[in-house]
Amino acid sequence: MAVLDVEVVLFDVGLYYPLFAFLDYSELVKLETVNHQFHNTIRQSEPTWRITSEYLIQNKVYVPKIVQRFLTDGNTISARKDLMAMSIKELKSLARQYALNLTTCFEKSDIINVINRREIRQKLPVECLARFAVRYACVDSTRNVITEEELVSMPWSIRIKEFGQLSHLLAEDPWWNGSSTLSQGTTTTIYFQETGSFRFEMSGPSPFDSMMPNLTDENQASFMYDIRDGGRSVYLSFGVNEVVFRHPDNWGFMLGSGGSVWSGFPMPRRGADPRIEDPAAEALRVKDTDFGMRL
Repeated sequence: MAVLDVEVVLFDVGLYYPLFAFLDYSELVKLETVNHQFHNTIRQSEPTWRITSEYLIQNKVYVPKIVQRFLTDGNTISARKDLMAMSIKELKSLARQYALNLTTCFEKSDIINVINRREIRQKLPVECLARFAVRYACVDSTRNVITEEELVSMPWSIRIKEFGQLSHLLAEDPWWNGSSTLSQGTTTTIYFQETGSFRFEMSGPSPFDSMMPNLTDENQASFMYDIRDGGRSVYLSFGVNEVVFRHPDNWGFMLGSGGSVWSGFPMPRRGADPRIEDPAAEALRVKDTDFGMRL
């Protein structure tokens, strides 16, 4: 049998860096599977992943503070302060979600050091900080769990569902009749307070005017909320349980029940965003996942 002489040509993957900048994160991950050289080089290319991260988060309404600090500070000092505020149970859960190795951790500070150093399982080579931030952000975007800090930090827009428990109020909802004079489609905003209460604020005609006439600060004082199911739902004191879900494109938090849809960002006018329309929003609300994506 003839023996063939094969010439092995080695090339510098770094020559491809200018091209990598035009790829999104999912394409870069696929490119890492070409061979061992591509795998290691791309995973550790800070400039490549930093450009990718900038494009990834530029139009997002919610990005975790830790990710923002990874990308803006270039170090983990500020991010460490956020991690220190978490419990050991929360840190371990976080580490598992992001495939971090905790076998040598005995104290809270040990876990935080592992998260900050990005000590990935031994079968995977170390990744650069920017890639870790991208992976962290992508996984977090599928988190249908909200913390109290996140809940109270957002003004919540609300609209009535077409075929729900409040559908008899559709004609009075500016989102449906297009009567809002604001840049957004809704005139009702809800604010959650750290004290456990919440209040309504109307910036025009609202379907909640007829539901709760003479709404004042005094009688709103009795409106209370309770975060339940480990952050998967928010229970309102008048007997409604709002389920937490995420907008898959802008990563914003949303809430939904049998009668209404909420957004933790200014809700676009009807027809401007198919993700918040019925029945797309309902399909997202009933999707049974906490972390549906892995990178």
